[in-house]
Amino acid sequence: AAPKKKKAKGKKATDLQKITNHRDEYIELTDEELNKKYGEGKWKHLPYEIINKLEHLPASFEAVTYHIGVYARNDDQTIVRAPHPTELFPKSIATPSLVASILYAKYVKAIPLYRLEQAYQQNDVSISRAVMANWVIKGSQGYLIYLYDAMKKAMSKQSLIHADETPVQVRKDGRPASSKSYMWVYRSAENDIHPAVIYEYQKTRNAEHPREFLKGFKGILVTDGYQAYHKLAKESDDLGRWMLGTCKKAVRQCGQSTWEESQRVDSRT
Repeated sequence: AAPKKKKAKGKKATDLQKITNHRDEYIELTDEELNKKYGEGKWKHLPYEIINKLEHLPASFEAVTYHIGVYARNDDQTIVRAPHPTELFPKSIATPSLVASILYAKYVKAIPLYRLEQAYQQNDVSISRAVMANWVIKGSQGYLIYLYDAMKKAMSKQSLIHADETPVQVRKDGRPASSKSYMWVYRSAENDIHPAVIYEYQKTRNAEHPREFLKGFKGILVTDGYQAYHKLAKESDDLGRWMLGTCKKAVRQCGQSTWEESQRVDSRT
């Protein structure tokens, strides 16, 4: 049997310190108990013995009812109301924390909305998957689009981008159900200060999509051998900035030199 790996001293306490929600519990003996043990006043308090535990509090919901103050003059009906709370969506119970939890569950934890609907029902919260889907769409179009645009703008200033595309099927978009669509993926280098991954859905695999996305990009683009990238490389005034048909072995062999070259490009632009 393999030797048991020795656990680093203090690692458990260090890991627990990363958790932002902390509660301290103090367990003491009474003065009466201590006087009985040692005698009246013949004892002192030493440093506490520390024991760390981790509790799990299941996800909870809090229904909030706002009571908006309404006022009028005594001698007429001129009405004044206190300010309403800022609403994520007008006339909706949705709040930023609720919609954020749905987005996190669906896109980070890969939980389908129908399962999330069932989990909510177990907590006596009735929100249909259709309503959740609507919130996801409205939240993306009304709020997250600005984050997407900012990430895209920041990525265009990076010195190196990886690009790839993969087929997906989307139903009810006006085409036959078997039609192929494509998810184009763009990723900055891990060494960047703010590394990012951006997904862009398109109905086709045409070169116009990466051409539009990469407009203004002056760094090195790492791709596979798909013809659309070759077409864009021929259109470029600097073919040296395109790495096409790169296999995994080549990436491992030239990865460091690619990064170093990207830094030289970055310093020139």
